[in-house]
Amino acid sequence: MFLFALLPPIGIFAPLGVAPFLTITALAVALLEPRHYWRVIRHRRWFVLALAVVALWGALSALWSTLPGHSVFEGMRLLAIVASGLAAFAGFATLTSNERLTLARIVAISVIVTVAVFVVDDVVLDHPLLRYVTGRSPDQVIPLERFDRGTTVLGLIFWPIALALWSARRHMLLLSLIIATALALVLIPSTTNRIAAVLGLGVWFTALLLPRLTAALMAIGVVAFALVMPYAVSYELPTNEAVVSLHHHAPWIKFSALHRLLIWRFTSERIRERPWLGWGMDASRELPGGHDKLIDTLSEPIIPPLSDALPLHPHNAFLQWRVELGLPATLFCALVVALLLWRSGASGPTPVRAASLACAAVGLTIALLGYGVWQAWWMSTLWLAAALLARPFPARL
Repeated sequence: MFLFALLPPIGIFAPLGVAPFLTITALAVALLEPRHYWRVIRHRRWFVLALAVVALWGALSALWSTLPGHSVFEGMRLLAIVASGLAAFAGFATLTSNERLTLARIVAISVIVTVAVFVVDDVVLDHPLLRYVTGRSPDQVIPLERFDRGTTVLGLIFWPIALALWSARRHMLLLSLIIATALALVLIPSTTNRIAAVLGLGVWFTALLLPRLTAALMAIGVVAFALVMPYAVSYELPTNEAVVSLHHHAPWIKFSALHRLLIWRFTSERIRERPWLGWGMDASRELPGGHDKLIDTLSEPIIPPLSDALPLHPHNAFLQWRVELGLPATLFCALVVALLLWRSGASGPTPVRAASLACAAVGLTIALLGYGVWQAWWMSTLWLAAALLARPFPARL
């Protein structure tokens, strides 16, 4: 339990360590509570089977992938992360109500302390601790953008921890957690995480009043986005010059956002070339033309000159599913997510449903705008947040 005090500092200062953190948690549960682990797998066998199908399809895509060995590796790694995530579920199922509250207090205090250290070390004093650890000289610039994964981790674990503190009437600690999380979002310049936080808050308010309707709309939205996204991008941005025109009409849009729109256009074109099977799991990093410089296709230098047409992944989970796995697999993935959203809002105490849907809204927003869908630290963060939410709550909720 006290191991979770490490999650916030890992998330802020070494977010790639979230994946090993989940693995260590899983091993501890598998060794200490093996019966609970297998009980969780039996009770969620439809979900386990669905994720196994996705992983095996991804591995099978090596037969037509542009990166066959890498596709097999990613499929097998997805299976390992799923197994670890289920172990996290099993571990929380063994906790008593008092232990769950203790866990929430530990994580909340850790978030507050971690943000305080970040403010002093990285904002006020210009990273002396980080420079010492990484060996960087005082004249080297360390942008705060490098911590954007940290606000992703804090933004996702915020909802289960806040819900636990609220249910136990720990209002002062909850208020401190809210202030610390908001401060991190303000100081670390990540537009995606800020948008996700605002949308999560909006979904929480809506779900408190209409949890079933909110869950239904989110589920329908996921399926619609998965099906329509490639065609919507091509329709709204028929050429790269359309992005240049957009820049003229809305000069306040950051170059990173313009680059993302160009990446989506390129990805949509590759989807049309292989609509049914895709190019292979995590093969986005080696699509034909993916390393061409976009600046060569534009009449004006609206993005940095070394920007690739597709650097590593499309920065959109639905487009990545489509371009890598094809239409049938994308629809399958979307239906699994939609069913999870519906179940999150269909039963249980209303505050629990509202917090679950809010956390899902944060995750979906970041998935639409941010990281590669198969990145280990990202999937591990989602599993840890879901595991924190999946535990039973006190009856007085």
